[in-house]
Amino acid sequence: MPHLTLLEWGLCFAVVTFGATTQGVVGLGLNLIGVPIIAMINPDAVPASFLLIGIPLSLTISIRERHAIDRSGIGWIIAGRVPGTILGLIVVSALAPNALLVAVGCSIIIGVCLLSLRSPSEITPLEAGTAGLAAGALGTAAAVDGPPLALLYQHHAGERLRATLAVAFVVGNVMSLTALAIAGKLGWPQVSFAICMLPAIAIGYAISHPIRARVDGTKLRPYVLLIALSAGFAVLIRGVF
Repeated sequence: MPHLTLLEWGLCFAVVTFGATTQGVVGLGLNLIGVPIIAMINPDAVPASFLLIGIPLSLTISIRERHAIDRSGIGWIIAGRVPGTILGLIVVSALAPNALLVAVGCSIIIGVCLLSLRSPSEITPLEAGTAGLAAGALGTAAAVDGPPLALLYQHHAGERLRATLAVAFVVGNVMSLTALAIAGKLGWPQVSFAICMLPAIAIGYAISHPIRARVDGTKLRPYVLLIALSAGFAVLIRGVF
């Protein structure tokens, strides 16, 4: 069990609740909001604890909106995620922590700027596979696998974005956790913190349920771009300072 003060536990709980609510509404946000803040409070929790608590959250979202899953796209995303996870593990082992964060942050910012110009169109297998590759690498390296996938579905209906990303997160988190376990970066400190945060996940999911319909469709895209861009700058700042 992590040795945190009552105030620190309360802050962690609030951050995870807000992140889970955001992910339940927008399709991503748990890691992007929680990782930069909790990394300063309990560094051992990043990234493994967030990958762990992300599984039940994403599983419930995928069940809630299972009718909207892009079954064709998710297959290519998962196929791309396998080599992406291996690439992320190699990068983690090769780069110093700060250099890794700077590289990840810059990659996300550049990706958001380029993909924000993408016009609405059908998703090709190459695009889905490439997004899966990027998500696998970023997820294993820094627990920020959401931006590449969210940007891929930025022009689609909110329920399709949320449902497809949720399935990708469940499969991807299991892959990344397996890689981290092999590398010796997953242990009881990470598992115990994740267990303590499960009530926050449940509360955040419950709050998101009635809100999601209000920011669906075209209203969702600005939130996706803003969260993805904010994630890039948050990771970059962590690496610089």
